[in-house]
This record gives sequence, structure tokens and C-alpha cells, in this order.
Amino acid sequence: MSDKQSRNFQSFNATLERMRNDSLRLNAGVQTEGDAIRAYKELIDNINDPEVVTQRLDELGRLYDRTTNQKVLDVEMLYRNHGLEVPDLSKYMSPGAVVGGQDKGQSQTIPKTNANGWTLHQDAKGNKAYVSPDGKQFEEVH
Repeated sequence: MSDKQSRNFQSFNATLERMRNDSLRLNAGVQTEGDAIRAYKELIDNINDPEVVTQRLDELGRLYDRTTNQKVLDVEMLYRNHGLEVPDLSKYMSPGAVVGGQDKGQSQTIPKTNANGWTLHQDAKGNKAYVSPDGKQFEEVH
């Protein structure tokens, strides 16, 4: 018989496995069983230290964001090189949580980057805007 804690632990383990597979997909070329073991070891080292786990998840999230942004830029360049209008890919950037879900009353998460690859920033008053890499341009988020 499971309880909430055991279900959460199983979900956490499944998430680690998915992250390992995602890490392998980010790499170029054929991935070996040794690569899979190393990727999993990266995820689970010091799994009993909550601060280390939080830090690693944050680092992996930034890695995935950077890789996703690069893939979007690649797709946009492909369209531009063929003289085609670049589609809006922002809905693919942050599809929303699968594990844990959202309460019906919560608003949708704002993507960390926009279609231009600009980063989301928030000021001390809670105002949000996407800021260009050079910091000279911005796009307000409402």
C-alpha cells in the first residue's frame, strides 16, 4: 500500500530517470550505456542533501533552457535562410508542469525566454519584462 510520501518518492525517481534520458538526448552522436550511467550519476550524487539536489536541479534546468533556446534559434535561422516567416515557437518553450500539475486557480507559467531568446527579468516591484542580451531593449510582460 502506498502513501503520499512513497508516491512522491516514486515520482521523484521517475523524474530523475526522465532527466537522465533528456540529458542523453542533448548530446550529439550515439550514446552508450556508460554515458547513461555517468548521466545518472551526475543526477543522483549527494541525493540525500536537499541543498545539493536543489542546486543540481537548478543547474540542469538552466542547461535545458540554454539548449532549448539554441534549438529555437536553429529553427528560426532555418526558416529565415529559406525566406519563410518564422513561426511563433514561444508555446513550445514552456509547455507547463506535468508532474505535480497546477491548481486550476493558478496562472500559466511565463517562459524564461521569449522567441527572440531574450531572458525574463523581474524588478523589485514585480514588473516583468524580457531583456535583450545587450540589456538595451526590453519587451514588457503583462
